[in-house]
Amino acid sequence: MAKQDEKPSSETLEIQGEGLLVNVDYEKRRTVIEQRYEWVHILNDFLLGVWFLAGSIFFFFKNLMVIGTWCFTLGSAQILIGPVIRIINKLHLRRLG
Repeated sequence: MAKQDEKPSSETLEIQGEGLLVNVDYEKRRTVIEQRYEWVHILNDFLLGVWFLAGSIFFFFKNLMVIGTWCFTLGSAQILIGPVIRIINKLHLRRLG
């Protein structure tokens, strides 16, 4: 922790008031946020693969072609979710500082 006459590093911020000292490590918090969004993105990619694989398999059977088409439609819509996750991640990090 920084002493009263020392400046905290650019990665930490200390807030003191009413006998309470709070040390916020921005770099650590940024890493945690990035890891959480990375896991959300991995889950999105996995589900995207499941939709397209299921759609491909369903297309082999005439009676399942409609369901296969819906799987492809869901997968195509889910492709848009990837960039949305990244945009939300960037906005979250920008708000952090």
